[in-house]
Amino acid sequence: MAIQRLEAKKLYHAAELKKLPCKSTKELDPIDEIVGQERAQKAVEFAMSIKEKGYNIYAIGQNGLGKRTMILRYLSRHPHDTEALYDWCYVANFADTRTPQVLKLPCGMGEKLKKDVEKLISKLVKAIPMAFDNELYFGRADKLKNDLSRKQQVELQKLSEEAKEKALA
Repeated sequence: MAIQRLEAKKLYHAAELKKLPCKSTKELDPIDEIVGQERAQKAVEFAMSIKEKGYNIYAIGQNGLGKRTMILRYLSRHPHDTEALYDWCYVANFADTRTPQVLKLPCGMGEKLKKDVEKLISKLVKAIPMAFDNELYFGRADKLKNDLSRKQQVELQKLSEEAKEKALA
């Protein structure tokens, strides 16, 4: 095919505004698709069709291309089975500090647990110092110290008597 010269009137086509169904684009419904991202959309649809566990979607590219928007729109159009979803929470394992305990909670309960634990901690931060800074605590601590001292004296006395009987002292 030979290269042909293009006439100026073929380079530009003026829209006939009177033939358009609206006076402003504000009257149009928003487009529900990401324009110019057909290949990416097909990739997301393929990825979301995989039902096996252990697969994730990783979208990379320049900011402002609509990666996040595309995935969120796909998810909103294709509701998932919330019965099959769980919150997986990892909490401290005091028996083995290297291996956390895993909690499998119904969907949405992980956030509630987090807020409840944060609320508990903020209450304990106030309550624990108060528990150790009162007369009742000091009285009980003194009683325990005195009891321990008496028990030690009794045991030392027994030990001394046994040593005397065996002529070790």
